[in-house]
Amino acid sequence: MSELSIAEAETPRSATRTAEFLLRGAGLFYSATLVALVGRLILAFVIAQALGAAALGIYSLGYATVQALSTLSTLGQGSGLVHFVSPAFRQKEHGTVRGMLDAALVMGALWATLATLAMVVLFPIYLESSIGADAVQLAPWFALAILPEVLEALVASFGLACGRPSAAALPDRIGGTIVQVVVTLITLWWGWGLFGVVIGLVANSVVSLVVAVVMVWDLIPRGIVRTPLVATAKNLFRYSWKLGLSSAANYALLNAALFVLGYYNAAQVGIYAAASRLTYPGSLFLESFGQAFAPHAAAHLHEPSLNAEYQRVANWMICASAPIFVLLFAFSGTWIGLLGPEFAGGAPVLIVMALAQLMDIAVGPSGATLSVAHRPGVKVLNTVVVWGTNLVLVLLLTPQWGALGAAWAFFTAIFITDVLEYVEVYLLLHITPWGKLLVKPALILSSTLGS
Repeated sequence: MSELSIAEAETPRSATRTAEFLLRGAGLFYSATLVALVGRLILAFVIAQALGAAALGIYSLGYATVQALSTLSTLGQGSGLVHFVSPAFRQKEHGTVRGMLDAALVMGALWATLATLAMVVLFPIYLESSIGADAVQLAPWFALAILPEVLEALVASFGLACGRPSAAALPDRIGGTIVQVVVTLITLWWGWGLFGVVIGLVANSVVSLVVAVVMVWDLIPRGIVRTPLVATAKNLFRYSWKLGLSSAANYALLNAALFVLGYYNAAQVGIYAAASRLTYPGSLFLESFGQAFAPHAAAHLHEPSLNAEYQRVANWMICASAPIFVLLFAFSGTWIGLLGPEFAGGAPVLIVMALAQLMDIAVGPSGATLSVAHRPGVKVLNTVVVWGTNLVLVLLLTPQWGALGAAWAFFTAIFITDVLEYVEVYLLLHITPWGKLLVKPALILSSTLGS
């Protein structure tokens, strides 16, 4: 970048345009994620009321397995597409843009097919030994959601990399969620039980993929010379595989409590899953602002303006989410009691998990920023240290304390993650989420929690 370009990037007018762009992107993700949040809460409430805590636990286990295998199948290629396609699209290198998309889709489809077969074979064994043979027949139906889930995630990342955040925000969070809620309600009304709930999940994945493809169709370059598929796939794989393994392990270990609890008591899985879902209203700000900020950070690494923009986003996240967590602390028993009498003892679980999510918000979009900082190995190291500790704590605490022990293990893992990511982002990029903008919000939050 020339000196003139740098100077222009630091002018107040340019800073205002950047802030407006980030706010629009984050607002879009927030609005779409809010719809998804409402949908998830409706699903949790409906399943809990109609089928009980154990059924909610079985669904949560199946859903977590699908998400873990889908994340593994994408192999970090979503971040890879943002990393490679974002600059190529701005510079109109259409061959690179199309080549990266083709390579990601081919590799994603291959890994997703293998993951689907693995779930069909292995998931029934786990269900039969830990929950009961009645749920074994659901395994192949859960697995059908993996392939469309993976392809939708890659197509959505491509749209995000090309400057169309709506392609990443709307298909799954709005289109798929609405379809899943409607299908679930209809099938439960028909008396299909948990099988109908799983059909709703599969419908979500399929509809999300269709909508995502439609939304990016005009962005896909055609009639051009593409970069060689094999060479492009190797380049994308070299960059993304560490991020992919890290993300998959991160998700699996993050949900280790569900799998361990499921071995002992499906109802405890339901309580833990319900408490986790109730923290979504506050934690969705982390996802929304993080997804909006990541492409911008990837395009402006090491520029002087990045620190101010990083602090601005962190300030927005904290100010928006803190009031929600305060309400969760104050009325935890009321919120979780809405799901039914089986969940009445889950208030302490909700408090601990809400505190962990608030702490995660306090360090801003550090995880999303670290993913595009050209150091994928750092994410792998974080995953091994943090979620390895989480797994050990889950194994130690859940047999005696159930969902509450799992919640404290989650709190510890989040604390270690936040410390590592804060230090790493500061050392690699010399930016920090905390500045003068956070003084007043910090004081208000401290006085509110103290009272």
